[in-house]
Amino acid sequence: MTISEISRAALAASLAILATSSAAKDREPSPYEPCSRIEDNAARLQCFDATYAREEALVAAKESKKREDAVENFGFSEADIEKRERAARPDSAERQASAAVSTETPMDGKAIQATITEVLTDQRGNHVLLLDNGQIWRSTAAKNYRGSVRAGWKVEIKEGKFAGYRLTFEGKTGFLGVERVR
Repeated sequence: MTISEISRAALAASLAILATSSAAKDREPSPYEPCSRIEDNAARLQCFDATYAREEALVAAKESKKREDAVENFGFSEADIEKRERAARPDSAERQASAAVSTETPMDGKAIQATITEVLTDQRGNHVLLLDNGQIWRSTAAKNYRGSVRAGWKVEIKEGKFAGYRLTFEGKTGFLGVERVR
């Protein structure tokens, strides 16, 4: 091997070591790593079991939070969600701003079920529906339901075929196009 070939090999080895150590710094330490250093078999097994139970509870809590967030954010665009999160922070100037929002971005085709607690009408004659989950939805021009809407009815809201959201009533035919207000 020539000196330049040795230099290139040494450089390649150095870069590989740096890349490996950099990757190790970027990843989170394993919660099982302290257990692996225990020499007594029974104590090591007990450590692994306790860590597994703790990790399983953390994963379940994260999944539960994810489901709650999906329901809470259903019907809001990513920009609306970010705006609400900023407004909820104590130091936010948007805290005093109005909470009027749009529904430009669909939320993965999921649906929610709820019960209407109150039916209001806005100045344009659109239904404004207050749901038992705290959400407020306003009807849009898109609809094929012709009857009146009553409190106590069970509804399902899901993403429309082309745009927006559709609200259907349990036991009734037709739908109302809706947009989320709050």
